[in-house]
Amino acid sequence: MLTKKSPIFFLFVTLLFFGCHQESIISPDKDQDQGATSFNFHKVTAEQLNQYWLSFDAVNLEFEGVLLLGTRNASIKSKPLYSHLKSVKVYGLASRSSEGSISIKYGNQQVSLNLRAHEEISGRGDSKPRPADYDPTTDMVVANFTSTEAPHEIEIIGTNTVVLYQIEIDAQDSGDSSPTEPEDNDPQEENKKYGYVWPELTPEGRVAVLGQPTDYSDTARFHVISVAYDLNSGHHISPRSYYQSAIGKSGKELRAALAKIISSEYHGVDYRTIWTLTKEADEDPLNTENVWLTYLEESRSKDEQQSSGSSVGKWNREHVWARSRGLGETSTIGPSTDGHNLRAEDSAENSRKSNRDFEEMADENATGVHGAYSYAPRTSGRGDIARMLMYMEVRWGISHGLFIDDQSANTSGVNRQGRLSHLLRWHEIDPVDPYEIRRNNVVYKFQKNRNPFVDHPELVDHLYGNKQDIPWDGGVSYMPEQNFARTNYRIAI
Repeated sequence: MLTKKSPIFFLFVTLLFFGCHQESIISPDKDQDQGATSFNFHKVTAEQLNQYWLSFDAVNLEFEGVLLLGTRNASIKSKPLYSHLKSVKVYGLASRSSEGSISIKYGNQQVSLNLRAHEEISGRGDSKPRPADYDPTTDMVVANFTSTEAPHEIEIIGTNTVVLYQIEIDAQDSGDSSPTEPEDNDPQEENKKYGYVWPELTPEGRVAVLGQPTDYSDTARFHVISVAYDLNSGHHISPRSYYQSAIGKSGKELRAALAKIISSEYHGVDYRTIWTLTKEADEDPLNTENVWLTYLEESRSKDEQQSSGSSVGKWNREHVWARSRGLGETSTIGPSTDGHNLRAEDSAENSRKSNRDFEEMADENATGVHGAYSYAPRTSGRGDIARMLMYMEVRWGISHGLFIDDQSANTSGVNRQGRLSHLLRWHEIDPVDPYEIRRNNVVYKFQKNRNPFVDHPELVDHLYGNKQDIPWDGGVSYMPEQNFARTNYRIAI
């Protein structure tokens, strides 16, 4: 199972600093005479402040000097937090001439708080050492927040001159249980869907896949941030650049933009090449001589591919979106030969699954064929399958009329696949893991397009959930030059 050294959500926050009427200058030891609000941090550089801020459940950012909000309504603003904010604790002092000194906003909630006024604090921009009588146990204020739909920015506003010595943010995913709070298994909680954790990386900078999908899925509550990598060139891909034309769009415009992105540079492969693709994309991380069979959660020798004859003990190329549901013949390069939709699967299980819809039984933990129309894979493959089907609808929906709905019927010739409400749940209970990220990179190697729902899981809500009217902001991305600190999570096998 995937375990973490601490059951804590890792926050990704960019600190942005603004003055009242103009952008504040962010640099160490900045000369006050230049006229903008000055922040003297001494050893803290502007580059460090502009990186994503990464830490634990209790985030402590303690400055070598101080953070001076030296103009009225100067503020600190974070990027949106994809987690439930519980509280913000601010340590500091106010100018000797004022109290009622800061206001903290999160979403539609705002809390005004008083820092102690101190005679040594003035509106000048020079660095202020901590006064001798500064006491962090009392010279601090706390703003508590109730649960609200994530994401939102945190904004700390200095209504009068203040100096801040430390900021502490307590933001924890509601799916993270504690001994004193019952675990919340509500799949509709927004903050539970889009928590992110940092991936382990290889020395080359690729995502490290340290276990089979089952090793990740048992306790996974967070999506792993995608590491987009071009295996042909040996370089990272900038997710921001790749998806740039979709940022700021919503609804039909967002769908159309994504469809164009993943089709404009698409170079499809023939069906014979899919054997090579699946052997690499579905390779068992613990045995490179084998492929991983998603439906059965089993490993099998690559040599056991079924070319003809008996299917017993063999594996073949499985169309997750059934070929009879509008994909056409495999003799033509197109949706029936799209590597994002083809997995190595047990031949007999592939036949049993046939073209049934993916949906749960009354017992949501049951797997396999059930009823006349339905099939449910094991847990470690459910999120993968949901994101594959969503990719297929966006990529081929316009040209081949593919669509996902919430019906249940396995009629051949109908270009649909479902069941949407169940796929949405699967996306939540089986988050993106390193195995799926690696697979996305391998398919990109062959056909030069990516699955956007693997790179940006939050897009599921923007296209299929309750954020269809909200413009997409580009989500959380990884690029090596950001030099994020690594998270402390590992796989125990």
